[in-house]
Amino acid sequence: MDFSDKLTFPDMPVEETETGSKVALFGLVRWFLLPGILLFFYLLFSKVYLRWRVVTPNNWKRYVTKAVATGEPINTTPLHAKAGAVRRRLILGSRNPSYYSTAADPTKDKFIEIAKEDRANAKEFINEILPKTAYDVSRKIIFGFFHPFCNAGGGGERVLWQGVKTTLKVDDKNICLIYTGDLVTGDEILDNVARNFGISFTDVERPRLVFIHLYKRKYVEAQYWPRLTLVGQAFGSMLLTLEALQKVIPDVWVDTMGYPFSYPLVRVGVKIPIVTYTHYPIISTDMLNKIKINSIKTLAKKIYWWGFMLAYKFVGYFVDIAFVNSSWTSNHMKKIWASVSTIKTLYPPIGIDKKITLDSVSPREKIILYIAQFRPEKRHELLINEFSKFFQLDKSYKLVMIGSIRSKDDEDRVDFLKDLAYKKKGIPEENLVIIKNASYSVIQDYLSKAEIGVNAMWNEHFGIAIVEYMFSGLLPLAHASSGPYLDICVPWSLDKGEQLSVNSSKPTSDDSNRTGYLFISEEDPDFEARTEPFLSLHEALLDISKLSQELKLEILKRGASVVNSKFQDNVFNENWKKAITDATKLEQVYRISKRDGEVEQLF
Repeated sequence: MDFSDKLTFPDMPVEETETGSKVALFGLVRWFLLPGILLFFYLLFSKVYLRWRVVTPNNWKRYVTKAVATGEPINTTPLHAKAGAVRRRLILGSRNPSYYSTAADPTKDKFIEIAKEDRANAKEFINEILPKTAYDVSRKIIFGFFHPFCNAGGGGERVLWQGVKTTLKVDDKNICLIYTGDLVTGDEILDNVARNFGISFTDVERPRLVFIHLYKRKYVEAQYWPRLTLVGQAFGSMLLTLEALQKVIPDVWVDTMGYPFSYPLVRVGVKIPIVTYTHYPIISTDMLNKIKINSIKTLAKKIYWWGFMLAYKFVGYFVDIAFVNSSWTSNHMKKIWASVSTIKTLYPPIGIDKKITLDSVSPREKIILYIAQFRPEKRHELLINEFSKFFQLDKSYKLVMIGSIRSKDDEDRVDFLKDLAYKKKGIPEENLVIIKNASYSVIQDYLSKAEIGVNAMWNEHFGIAIVEYMFSGLLPLAHASSGPYLDICVPWSLDKGEQLSVNSSKPTSDDSNRTGYLFISEEDPDFEARTEPFLSLHEALLDISKLSQELKLEILKRGASVVNSKFQDNVFNENWKKAITDATKLEQVYRISKRDGEVEQLF
């Protein structure tokens, strides 16, 4: 029976109507207003930031002319946000751009003095600081290398300085600007570069090196973000990028350290080409797959990491030229940055500029050498534990660990390692030596006399030290993962001079094609999943110690062939030169088309 015609419905209560209105309003805000606000700030940033930071103030010529005439420094305080624009013009116009580096002491960075040579050639200087058109062949190009830890002395820093050196050689008009958080003078940094890597800059090149000191580097350090470290460091890198752009805006942005969240700010804000050299992915699918969801906490962690991965994928859209340092990194980055048309593997420079030949095994001391920064991921502790086991079987060897120190945490780690080796393991000090911040000459001395070279890191993205071992005639021993596994200690045909395609994803070696030794450890995160019959570290050391001279020579010959074929510096230099040439052409395109010509009369 249908009672619908007899039913009456009361009017909707006012409270529920208001609630419905609130829900509708919330929906409007969510779907229209918030995206509108984001779009507004995007347009504001993209249209205003370049003019705000790059265009010089109306009276800037008066400031410069007065400073040239009187010798008095330019006070940057009245210039406010325009101080960086004025410094940029001085760098471009100077015969000695390096003079306009910022001060390592922030309290002394409020004044800019005019270089003596610029005052002596005042007419030329004033003419050169004026803006030039994109087609002017005399126009100088500023390459901004974003590397806040440029003085660290690791493999990433070798890439930086070899790239800088090569960029200066491409064109005499190129200026290299180094954004650094190391609060020491540029001369001190270059002295360290020469000492650590043997890379020196001539009197012609040094004036074209400008150091821009960043005082907010703490925001990219992991200890500053005890919670949500990945997001915190990403946000910190954006703050550091804004500080860098505030100091001086370059013509090309070159990231050689791995701060991809700087790219959207650079592209949207100042519209310049971006060149990146990636040493390892910040986050990878391997990391995501290792999380087993068995609680609310692990679920939250999985969501957090997936969200970060989406953001990491997004920043790839802003990259123009992309390099990676190894096959392992390439495999990951091609999945993450699918939007980048070409990601090229460019092995890092090792300092090798000549072919090596071996006819005999040179006399070597019984030294096991490990060259690596004193950081947790380098697993010095594992090496000491394994050497202790090996030492019980053969007391004729000495372990020498050489590495750079960056902070108090690193100093504390060295103290811990000494305590572990000498007190807990009872290894005599003469059989285990730790050398901090060794000079280039000391490192070369040990490379010339050690017999075995070790790398203990799990998933080392490349492994520069291993190639140095090979080049110097040491027998390499590395972990069976990533760069050492896929690119360096690979099965090799000496007759053909090429890597054997035993299995491109999991190469294995025997005595007929071996170029080095590989090990695994129970401490490896993926140990239980490994099925290959690799030795432990101390077992591999024992095998190497028993090799005949004939077998040693065969391994060293194949290793030399790998180095000659894959890791010569000229290969890096030629590829880097091409990238810089392409970036220069892109810069002109961006200058003409991307900025709509609005600020070019003043830029």
